[in-house]
Parts: sequence; structure tokens; C-alpha cells
Amino acid sequence: MITLSKEILGSISVAIGVIGYAPYLYGLYKQKLKPHVFTWFIWGILMIIAFAAQWTSGGGAGTWITGFSALMCLVIAGIAFFNGEKNITRSDWITFVLGLATVPLWAITNTPLWSMILIILIGCMANWPTARKSWMKPQEESPLSYVFTVLKFVTSAMAMQDFNWITLSYPLALAAMNVGLVVLIMGRRMALEGRFNWD
Repeated sequence: MITLSKEILGSISVAIGVIGYAPYLYGLYKQKLKPHVFTWFIWGILMIIAFAAQWTSGGGAGTWITGFSALMCLVIAGIAFFNGEKNITRSDWITFVLGLATVPLWAITNTPLWSMILIILIGCMANWPTARKSWMKPQEESPLSYVFTVLKFVTSAMAMQDFNWITLSYPLALAAMNVGLVVLIMGRRMALEGRFNWD
């Protein structure tokens, strides 16, 4: 039986991340995709905090993709600010403000476990604007990119140096949230277009 080192698994998760972001960035370049700036910005901030919590809790190579993804989320948020979803609703604003307001709570808890629980809850809230937009405009999101996100975070979970609630909860929660987005986007595309479309 072949066993891969944690560093190889961590590198694979980053490679999957690069492959997964490539079509999304290309779709942004072609102005086919319209990401929601609120979701991507909050995801980026949360991933920075999660990376710090995972790293200090012994995550090792399994944290590499969290750091890389944080950077990419902030890049996409910057692009979305100029060329993203323009239909910002009141519920989007409420989610955004609540998400930002609860971010400082991770520092108050002073424990990585509670910080991670808060980050996951805030991340769920941050999904709302993208989920709402995906319901209304499923053609403006890339389900394939979210499939790669599931793969990279499952791989990163396997690459964690220490398996504990702090290191594993975030990548597995992100994988579950992204499975939900894939199902939502594909289901809506099937309902609206009557065909299975990964573009």
C-alpha cells in the first residue's frame, strides 16, 4: 500500500486549488462569472483566521491550502468589487455586517476551538449571498470550481499533521458547504435550462 507524506498531500491540495481557481479566474476574465463581493471578502478574512488557528494547532502541511485560498478569495473579492454581482439585497447587507461584526469574537474567545466554531458559523452566513445569487442566476457561478474546492479541502484534511477538532473541522465544513453549492447550482441549471451543464 502506498502512503503519501503529509507534505505531498499538502502540495496536492494546493495543486488542486490552483487547478480549481484557474477556470474561475478565466470565467472572471471573460466576464462570464459574477461573484458576490460580500461572500468572497468574508471567506478571505475567515480563511486568514482559520489558517492561523490551524497552524498554531499543529496543522502543518494541511494548512497550506487554507492560506493559499485566503489569498485567492481576497483577489476574487477585489475583482468582484469592480465586476461582480451588483444586485446587493438587504439580506446580503445584513449577512455581511453580521459576518464582519462577529469576526472579532474569535479573539475574545481566546481558544482556537471556539474560534474555529465561530469561523464556521460565520462562513455559513457568508454563503448566503452566493447561494441566493446562485438560485437566481446559476449560470453566473462555476460548479466545477466548487467541486475542486471540495477535493482540495478533503485532501488538506488528510494532510493535517495533527488530527483534532481544530485542524479538521474547518476543511470538512468547507467541503460540505461547497457540496451544497454544487447541488444548488446544478439543480437550478437543470430546472431552468433542462440540461446538465458544468460550464
